[in-house]
Amino acid sequence: MWDPYGFMFRSIRIMLSRLIEEPWIEILQDEAVRLTDRLGIIFRFLEDEKVSAALHATFENLKRGGELDGLLFTGLTSRGMDLIQAYVDRTGDVQTAAILGSYVCPARFKDSRVEYWVEGYRDLLDQWKLFHFRCQFDIERGQMLRHLARIGLIQPTEWVERQLFIRCNYCSKVVSPKQTSEAANTLPNTERVR
Repeated sequence: MWDPYGFMFRSIRIMLSRLIEEPWIEILQDEAVRLTDRLGIIFRFLEDEKVSAALHATFENLKRGGELDGLLFTGLTSRGMDLIQAYVDRTGDVQTAAILGSYVCPARFKDSRVEYWVEGYRDLLDQWKLFHFRCQFDIERGQMLRHLARIGLIQPTEWVERQLFIRCNYCSKVVSPKQTSEAANTLPNTERVR
């Protein structure tokens, strides 16, 4: 069966465009041409001097459109996070952003957007009452972070804030060796156990 949006249609369209002497640069700017086809044209038919400029222009078009195919150019780097942000702005898909960002933050670099995407995804799963999937995401992310701490890529930290504090019976100040929260000092007095 003929697929009008498939490979044959795109290939015929590119060949006909070239036959009517349309320059390759104009064909590369056509958003209907898939990235793999554009890369093939860039590497096969453009002169060496124009390859770098064509790749840069292709990436900028992908970034502007929020296309995740642009990660082929950047990888999961800070520039890749810019591309993922454009993707989230276009689609609202925080799941993909949270999962991709979790692979590199905080292991390779810190980016506040990744934490925002992760928290947004966790809140979204909670709102939809998908607690099992939320737990699965948290467990797998925790295992990944624990592995990164074990091999020395990140510093080991307390992932969950302490919930038990030792208080002075006289002044109710926290006397734990490590004070993790200022709010702990402002908690109301509770019944003292002797």
